[in-house]
Amino acid sequence: MRLYQRTSTDTPPEVAVRVRWQASPQALYRLIWEYEHFADVIPNVERSLVLERTRHRVWVYQRLNYPAPVRDRHYVLESTDRPSDPATGHYRVEWRLSERFELPANNGAVPVAAFSGCWDILRSRGGLEAVYRITLVPGGLVPEWVARHAVHTYLIELMAALKAKLAASSATSGSDGND
Repeated sequence: MRLYQRTSTDTPPEVAVRVRWQASPQALYRLIWEYEHFADVIPNVERSLVLERTRHRVWVYQRLNYPAPVRDRHYVLESTDRPSDPATGHYRVEWRLSERFELPANNGAVPVAAFSGCWDILRSRGGLEAVYRITLVPGGLVPEWVARHAVHTYLIELMAALKAKLAASSATSGSDGND
């Protein structure tokens, strides 16, 4: 795993991770596109509720659970996989905050101020190569240094969780992970 970070006073902080795994690009795509199962796979996701889905677009409400003193966060995302090309083993999932649906009121969670990103997944020799990129401003009263540390910790936990889930799925299916 390689971690990249861009900071600027003009734009929200952006972080990217590049990974190479012995798994099929399609398997990783399925994990990240099936928002109904995010709470079972993705760290800190307490709730992931699909609000609307079309063939290449999904709107999803998510609530993230954090330990005190950081308050939980929540948001609605609009996500698309439109530029994907399964025939070549290339998948791309992009998301951004959406105002199409209202956030639940009075549930104690803080709306995030900015959140967007993408997964770019390619077939590579023996598996996949992927880049995960996010821009995040958590909102609320979180000092920048705390947010930066939390994002780094989250990225490590996320990549470990996804890699473990891919390995378990590959072992369960009896395949080599390269379908």
